[in-house]
Amino acid sequence: MTPIVKPFTDAKEVVASVIIEQTMEPVKPKIIHVEKSPDLFYVRFEACLQDFNVFNRNNRKYLLAPMMESWNAPHITELIKRGDLFGEAGHPVTKDPVRVVSIDPKVCCHRIVDRWFKGNSLYGTIETLNDDLYGKQFTKHILQGCTAAFSLRALAPLTKIDAKRVEIRSKCHIVTEDRVILPSHKAAYATGETPTLIQGTGTYECAMPTLESFGNTSEENVNINWAINMESSEAELVNYLMEESHNVKEIIDHFEVGYESAYLDSSRKNIILGEKPDGCGGNRTFVVSLESFVQEEVKNLLGRW
Repeated sequence: MTPIVKPFTDAKEVVASVIIEQTMEPVKPKIIHVEKSPDLFYVRFEACLQDFNVFNRNNRKYLLAPMMESWNAPHITELIKRGDLFGEAGHPVTKDPVRVVSIDPKVCCHRIVDRWFKGNSLYGTIETLNDDLYGKQFTKHILQGCTAAFSLRALAPLTKIDAKRVEIRSKCHIVTEDRVILPSHKAAYATGETPTLIQGTGTYECAMPTLESFGNTSEENVNINWAINMESSEAELVNYLMEESHNVKEIIDHFEVGYESAYLDSSRKNIILGEKPDGCGGNRTFVVSLESFVQEEVKNLLGRW
């Protein structure tokens, strides 16, 4: 498949991104086992990880059905079966999507060994890690009577309900549930804004973006600069950028994007990936923000042509 370059002026508003947020109030864990021996020291407990179909502290509502599908995804099932669904002590402090979708073993403090749904909630069996750092610290905190608070880390489409509220209406890519301490106010949890995503045409009722949203102020300029029938050099440029961009690779991998078209938008800052309609009105379009160093490559390469 040869990617094409064309103007991107007919998309719906993008409001999706990396999610890093508190999704459940801290709870008193139910301790079910304490292991303390010369070689092992850890605690296993049960706790509620997330509530669904209600707005949380951050004015986001996760619908039950798509979240059940997300938590039963093959990669989650496999990791739990292997005992490798680890969570970190706090979220990674970065907007780098590659880091956000990766779990760093050096800062892990627990693992999720089981999860199940009860009513509109997700529960899990959590096991602290037998180490001399964050796992041991978490173990002592639980035995001391502290509450357990977890926070979702995922890539997900967000649908605006109004100026303040959003919903998660379709399947997302779950990374993990990290251990967190409840902040003094809900604004302490925010979502990163890259990479972004548009979910299938007609799926969401979102406002149409202006040309200014994509870094251009003239439709005439868009048509001049980004004609549909481009020379092969532009198609090669898109291929090159897709190889250079970690964001593009992560979105394709985690959302299993079978794209039919790939092109730069008019701002030259985003790659647009379009899937072929499946006959049921379920095509998807992904808008992936290019990293700053890739955007510089665009400027340099286009300057030569």
